[in-house]
Amino acid sequence: MRPLLLITAFIVIQNVFSYEWIEDVFYSEFDEAFALAKKGYPWAQVNIGVMYADGEGVTQSDKKAIKWFRKGAGQGNPDAQMHLGAMYANGYGVTPDAVQAYVWWSIARLQGSASAATQIIQLKTSMTLQQIADGDALAAQCYESDYNRCD
Repeated sequence: MRPLLLITAFIVIQNVFSYEWIEDVFYSEFDEAFALAKKGYPWAQVNIGVMYADGEGVTQSDKKAIKWFRKGAGQGNPDAQMHLGAMYANGYGVTPDAVQAYVWWSIARLQGSASAATQIIQLKTSMTLQQIADGDALAAQCYESDYNRCD
C-alpha cells in the first residue's frame, strides 16, 4: 500500500510542477483570440499579431504578425497601425521601408496616437525630404481610400 501511495504522490507532484499547463493557457488564449480575429475584430487581430511577433503560444513568425497587423490596421485600429509601422521600420518580416513606417505611423497619429507622433519625429531624422513627401502623399491616399490603397 505504501509504495502505491508514494508512486501516486510522485505522479501528482510531477504534474503539478510541470510547465505543460502554462502552454495550454497560451494556446487557449491564442485559440480564443484567433477565432475572434478571423471574425474581424481588430483588437483580436492586433493580439494575434503580437503573439506571432513575440512567439507567445505559437511559433514566432514576423510574416504572420504582419498579416494580422495589416488586417487590424486596415480597419483603422491605431495599435495595429503602430505595430505595422514598427515592423516596416525595423525590417521584421519585410525589407526595411521608412516610407511605409512613416505612412502607418502618420495614420495612427491622425487618430490621436502620441507614440506615433514620437516615432515619426525620430524616423524623419533618417529620411530624405522626398521620402517624407512620398510618405505624406501615400498616407493621405491610404486614409482617404479607407485603407485600400496603402502601397
